[in-house]
Amino acid sequence: MLSGANRSEMTSGERLHCVYRGTLPDRVPLMLVIREHAASLAGITPSAMARDAARMAEAQLHAFELYEHDFISLGVDTYNLEAEALGARVIFSEGTGTPVLERPLLGEPSGLGRLRVPNPAADGRLPIVLDAGVRLQGRLGDQVPINATVVGPFTLAANLRGFESLVMDWYDDPTFVRDLVAFAVAVGKRWGEAIIGAGLSASISESWIAPPLLSPAMYRELAMPAERELIAHFAACGQPHTALVCGGDTLPILDGLLRTGAALLVADAPCDLATFKARTSSAGVATRGNVDPNLLLNGDAAQIREAARRVLAIGKPGGQFALGAGVVPYATPPEHVLALREAIEADGRY
Repeated sequence: MLSGANRSEMTSGERLHCVYRGTLPDRVPLMLVIREHAASLAGITPSAMARDAARMAEAQLHAFELYEHDFISLGVDTYNLEAEALGARVIFSEGTGTPVLERPLLGEPSGLGRLRVPNPAADGRLPIVLDAGVRLQGRLGDQVPINATVVGPFTLAANLRGFESLVMDWYDDPTFVRDLVAFAVAVGKRWGEAIIGAGLSASISESWIAPPLLSPAMYRELAMPAERELIAHFAACGQPHTALVCGGDTLPILDGLLRTGAALLVADAPCDLATFKARTSSAGVATRGNVDPNLLLNGDAAQIREAARRVLAIGKPGGQFALGAGVVPYATPPEHVLALREAIEADGRY
């Protein structure tokens, strides 16, 4: 039986701690992933923010002061960072688009032997993210958890080799694929150690594991054990709760996700939230339920409040739940994001 915290108001960290440990906070946490949208609020491009720790910290601080969300997510093009630190070229847009990888780094499997685990203090833009996190800690203290993303092992492997090539390699050269995923785990361990060592939290994001992109069988055989190893390593580094984030409908692989040791999983907008939440709760794992970010961008405030209320009505009972909306798009009107906060205040209290 979950017990209420009986607190009139909590810090964001206290709220999330309740979500992870299975007690009731004062209200449902608002876990907004604000990256390029913070650049929009600051009047700069995503590429400018992505390459400057001071700008990144100031933009995130401005977003936090406006929205008072319960979780700060550093970076912009977070899926590119490890690949760039390994030597991949990133193209930085002069407009409102986010940076993109020019091409996969590994044109041939033989290139894997030349790669070395990057140094988070020196390689690519990894030091920028760490610097921005430390700057925010200096300004905000323990008001709100500050998070940096570790790319999931399978997704990093797909970014380095190219997704279609990686899937073909699985049939033609499975030893190479296993070696590449193992290397990706080593990269994630080193990056996560640096994040946790800086006093930040590390989450894991996997963009390539949800069906139909990846079959449930391939997920269970290749991706799930690597995620489990990475999460166990973070626990050994002193982080007891690690979120594993993946978009799309992940119900077909939920049994595997629950075996990774993740403390929080994401029920993205396409998921059947009621089924997802029932299964995660029975396993003692928290859920972040997402409002569709396309609605956040293109709907109106009334529609967004109503969508958030529906998500809250399904996800809130019993606790172990947070409200999210995927990655908030760059051009989202601030009043649309504030509509989520209004829904939390109206319907997210326990």
